[in-house]
Amino acid sequence: MQLSEIGGGERRPAVGTSADMLTDTDGEEDPSAEEDIDPANSTSADADALPIVRTFADVVALAGTRREAKLKVHIEEHVSLVRFDAAGSIELHLLPGAPKELPNELREKLNAWTGKRWMVALSKTPGAIPIGREQRERAAAEIRDIARHPAVAAVLQQFPDSQVTSVRPLPDTPTDETGTG
Repeated sequence: MQLSEIGGGERRPAVGTSADMLTDTDGEEDPSAEEDIDPANSTSADADALPIVRTFADVVALAGTRREAKLKVHIEEHVSLVRFDAAGSIELHLLPGAPKELPNELREKLNAWTGKRWMVALSKTPGAIPIGREQRERAAAEIRDIARHPAVAAVLQQFPDSQVTSVRPLPDTPTDETGTG
């Protein structure tokens, strides 16, 4: 590379020198020159950062975040989780209603979404109950518990046709650990 001296001893690249040839007199790169950054290897906390999947529930949530509704419903309702390894391995048992191509589709999507290699295997033995069914059972138990609360029971007795259909926490309400309500 050619450097030309400007009055005062300052050295600048000669006209026509390409930016990727900028080096100082020692042959080292110019620290002020822009570096090409590979977004796949970038560790900055961008909005496009690759998600970290630690649990099968994270996989389901990721499918929802990526707006893959059909895939999300299938992995919530039509698979039984046998084994999950956050290093990149999932073993599933397909339940009735699950498409045969579900494991391959899930593997391909996870590979693309997380930037790492996943293996999705099928098992002939069932594992855990489907996540969707577990969530519905938990919600039903919560409704039964709240219906037993004395204040709620009094309202239900006063209005016999009423029923508790869902339970949700109040926003910005601290949880009461005393059990007194």
